[in-house]
Amino acid sequence: MIWLELEEGARIAAQQIAANRTRSLLTALGVIIGIVAVTLMGTAIRGIDIGFNRSMSGFGDDVLYIEQYPWSSSADFWQFRNRPDIKLSVVDRLNNIIGEIRIHYCS
Repeated sequence: MIWLELEEGARIAAQQIAANRTRSLLTALGVIIGIVAVTLMGTAIRGIDIGFNRSMSGFGDDVLYIEQYPWSSSADFWQFRNRPDIKLSVVDRLNNIIGEIRIHYCS
């Protein structure tokens, strides 16, 4: 019984495709282009992520990034705009603290 329904459905689909060849061709072409575009975008994004991770790995695993403004835009700009610039003496002190912590945990 199910084979008769599948056969009838396939016959009706074939008749419609034959009757509307241009529409069928354009629909199939649109679906193919959409699938290829989504696949290519996923591949491109994955490639960008891999390239970014490789470029950042050159800095090492023990990098501490400090900036004047927060990364998120939800914070109020005016709250952070008058922060003083980071001086090299502060950076040296941070490096010393990190070095001491590393020695403490690695030994």
